[in-house]
Amino acid sequence: MNYRIGFEDGKEGLYFLKEIKKLSPKTTVILMTAFGKVETAVEGLKSGAFDYVLKPWDNDKLLETVKKGVDESRKHQKKNATKDNINTYFVGTSPAIKKAYSLAEKVAKTDANVLILGENGTGKYVLAHYIHFVSNRKENAFVHVDLGALNENIFESELFGYAKGAFTDAKTDTPGRFESAQNGTIFLDEIGNVPLHLQAKLLQIIQTKT
Repeated sequence: MNYRIGFEDGKEGLYFLKEIKKLSPKTTVILMTAFGKVETAVEGLKSGAFDYVLKPWDNDKLLETVKKGVDESRKHQKKNATKDNINTYFVGTSPAIKKAYSLAEKVAKTDANVLILGENGTGKYVLAHYIHFVSNRKENAFVHVDLGALNENIFESELFGYAKGAFTDAKTDTPGRFESAQNGTIFLDEIGNVPLHLQAKLLQIIQTKT
């Protein structure tokens, strides 16, 4: 926005800045003027301007200022998108639901193993995905494994991967689900349906994380 002095009351730039902020508070506005008064800069920033550029401007500095403004705008957009996405997880307002999600947010800040219990259809997957979404791991993979659907013959290769030549059809090195979830979250669904001798192997890798 170009701030000119000597037109009308000399503050039309600040006037329109305030109007823009009323209509669209999240819009990033950069003021530009040839009159480098400190008072003008302070008033502009107080009114919501992102930054202030003097004329004649330096192209590199102008470009840097615009880039910073764009980055700031993207941060706000991402933050708002995150809030909107989080809200889609909440499908109830009862004290029990709120307590469950509050606890999920606490454990999401840690690297602790989490056991989620509940009948079929109560939302174990949704809660697991929510824990991932609000954690520091959210930029990495969320891997869902339906253990109840895994054949015992491929159980180990599916979870732990296999090397090329390990068996007839092993043409290449293939990572398992645990490796695919590296630095992210792995959700082991229906773990109660896994045979006990395989549960022991799962327990070992969960405890040692290796």
